[in-house]
Amino acid sequence: MFQDGTKKKRAYCVLEFMEGGELLDFISLGSLPENISRYFFRQLILGLHHLHSPGIVHLDMKSDNVLVDPRDYSVKICDFGLAQGLNGTGGGLIESYSGTPGYMCPEMIDQEPFTGEAADLFATAVILFNLCTGTAPFTSAEFLDPSDLYKHFMFHEADKFW
Repeated sequence: MFQDGTKKKRAYCVLEFMEGGELLDFISLGSLPENISRYFFRQLILGLHHLHSPGIVHLDMKSDNVLVDPRDYSVKICDFGLAQGLNGTGGGLIESYSGTPGYMCPEMIDQEPFTGEAADLFATAVILFNLCTGTAPFTSAEFLDPSDLYKHFMFHEADKFW
């Protein structure tokens, strides 16, 4: 119960069973061919567009939160535990810093206000990197990342990044 005596209402959601498991299961086998990576990525971008159009942001996009249907290899975005309205607390910026460090945009890590759409796109780009290479681009999107890869990304040194 709330302090004012009203009862909490719970929202429940049921997803269909996805026998293919998570996209992470595919990535754990190693890099995927470019055409398959593009196939999954296109679906993710369309899914994000479908979320963002009515004003919802996911804020925890990662390969663990993408389920795969083995019949046609379609993907479904799941786990909306951190999702919220596009404008956050107002003014178009969000000040919620929960998520998975390897997929969080630099603003989230630095605890600066950010746009939800950009955060979802950043995380989806990390998923694309995972699909194409079979590995993560960095541990955390910050200058002091132990892998030093993020530093190359920040300084536009693509030849060193890849």
